[in-house]
Amino acid sequence: MFESSAAAALKPAFWIFVVLAWRNLWRNRRRSITAIVALAFAMLLIQSLMSLQYGAYLPMVDGSARIGGGHIQIQHHLYLDDPRIDHHVPDVSVLLSAMDTLDTIEAATARVESFALLAHGEESTGVLVQGVMRDREMVVSDLPGHLSQGEYLTEGDHAYVGAALARNLDLEVNSELVILGSDPDGSVAATVVRVGGIFDTGIAILDRAIVQIPLETMQSVFALSDSAHRMVIMVNDGLRLEEAVADLQKLIPTDMSVRDWKELSPDVEQSIRLDKLSNSVIYVVLTIIIVSSIANTFVMTMFERTREFGILQAVGVRPATIFRMLMTEAAFLWLIGMVAGLVVSGVAIAVLMLHGVPIPFEGMDVQFSMPERIYGTINYLVVVYAPVALGIGVLLSACIAFLRLYRLQVVEALRDEE
Repeated sequence: MFESSAAAALKPAFWIFVVLAWRNLWRNRRRSITAIVALAFAMLLIQSLMSLQYGAYLPMVDGSARIGGGHIQIQHHLYLDDPRIDHHVPDVSVLLSAMDTLDTIEAATARVESFALLAHGEESTGVLVQGVMRDREMVVSDLPGHLSQGEYLTEGDHAYVGAALARNLDLEVNSELVILGSDPDGSVAATVVRVGGIFDTGIAILDRAIVQIPLETMQSVFALSDSAHRMVIMVNDGLRLEEAVADLQKLIPTDMSVRDWKELSPDVEQSIRLDKLSNSVIYVVLTIIIVSSIANTFVMTMFERTREFGILQAVGVRPATIFRMLMTEAAFLWLIGMVAGLVVSGVAIAVLMLHGVPIPFEGMDVQFSMPERIYGTINYLVVVYAPVALGIGVLLSACIAFLRLYRLQVVEALRDEE
């Protein structure tokens, strides 16, 4: 009975406490509105930049995957460090059929690879010869889309060569090429093919060092039967590979490995990590600047209301109670700024998601398979970081400013002039 009566007595006091904090917040409207606008602007800036930042990662990963080795690869467990021709994946047709049934896989293909000598007339050079499945390769790779002359592997004896290699060897469409390599047993593997198409990506290392021929031709010449060196796989979301990797692990024998783009393209992974780190520094600095400006509001409040706090303490109000009221005012300030910031940020992010921003560097869309525009995205970090970081900063700055209450001398405070 006594406890319920005490709770009933404290309930109206709590609401009076909240009402006083709310009314005190608007005693200086201009200052409060300025602080709220600063918070909303900071949220708009941070969330919009984070939305574009994270929106750029997926095109970056997809671009690298489509011009290179896919989101995921299945390889012999030794092939990455020791790319020998006998480190191959067997029964690729069976694996491809199984992968085609997985919902987590968007597309998959097989590639046979071998370094070989390429000769035309009196000219020769070393290249990486890839045996590819034409129809599947056109789905998982952008390389066929860079065709500049001829056709893409329409015949079994066709070769698809880079523009720089064609210039070096004086090649044209229908020129004959001799490929000379070795099979897994060390025997000579040789064949003659015709240039069926020439590609031009603008990336020198690809245009002068890659030659593609049909997979069946490559397997026959290099005595690899139904084997390949890379099973190249694309998924729906290159930033979320866990489920696809788990499904693929169930399909492969123990001497095979599933490798994702982070392992296959460490330069892309390092670029993303560096970008996250550098942008995090920018966000922290911006947060500190905004919080510092708002901390000045609390300091001014403390000095302007010194006499008021002295009167409250003189009539028996404890410093802790005044401190809680002031912290409630700071919480109200943050809450209003957060709501306003979420509204304007939501509108800005929606525009970025619908219209995006153009990539300012000419040629990136061609050379790196990047889209012409980067679109915003939304995830939990975009939504949570700015409100939480600014909220912690506002409350900490208010706490530091209002600690002066505990050192306040009542007599001196009563003599203070507002």
